[in-house]
Amino acid sequence: MNKNTFLFFLLYCFVITSCDSDDDTYCVRCEFNFIEDELVRRYCDNGDGTVTVFDQFMGSEAIIDLNGESFDSFIEGVDDEGFLCFD
Repeated sequence: MNKNTFLFFLLYCFVITSCDSDDDTYCVRCEFNFIEDELVRRYCDNGDGTVTVFDQFMGSEAIIDLNGESFDSFIEGVDDEGFLCFD
């Protein structure tokens, strides 16, 4: 198994256990087609004014402070950047 496949598998397992196990966590999947690659990100509302972003293309995770902005407004901004977002 190559390194990228293994990292993708670990990220996939982490996303499933992180977002799907919490009853009060709301997540949105956003996709962007870039040339021949599909960029996929999952945004999860942490309920405390922050969003956890899982970037499947880069294999990374980040926590973003919304600075008072609502989660829905944040997702609208992501959608306006060219991503197609859905539940």
